[in-house]
Amino acid sequence: MTSNVNTGPESIRITRVTDRDIPALWRMANREAEYERMSDSFTATEQTLKEALCAQRPAAEAIIARVGEEPVGFSVCYPTFSTFSARWGLYMEDLFVEEKWRGHGIGYKLLAHVAAIALERGYHAVNWSVFKWNVSAIGFYHRIGGQRLDAWDHFSLTGEALRDLAQRT
Repeated sequence: MTSNVNTGPESIRITRVTDRDIPALWRMANREAEYERMSDSFTATEQTLKEALCAQRPAAEAIIARVGEEPVGFSVCYPTFSTFSARWGLYMEDLFVEEKWRGHGIGYKLLAHVAAIALERGYHAVNWSVFKWNVSAIGFYHRIGGQRLDAWDHFSLTGEALRDLAQRT
């Protein structure tokens, strides 16, 4: 699936990430980590991204947005499952647009592309998380019809806590 939209003289082209896109994806993911104030958590390498996203059975799917030949944004998502509806969904792990390209409809097109993938597969929803401090993203998500789910708090088990719990099996 490829999407196009005009941005003046050039168009936004969205395609599935391939091996040749990995260096650009890595650079943008690194900038996303900086933007999200999480650079200390960024441990991905081009090789680990390639192994995860371009494998026979990829861990997730990635799409990349380009204006002309310039990579300007990306999204990464993976399937989820709801036992309440007994249906599949997509979890959008990342939605990132280079700073100079924000406000040109690229984030909208990336998210629309993810939504189209979900509907094409018969999935019931697209879900994602956003930092509470990221008011511009929250405003964007509200404008496109996203609903804040206040009923849940997200948790993460990593590092030493993950190892400690796993050892108790």
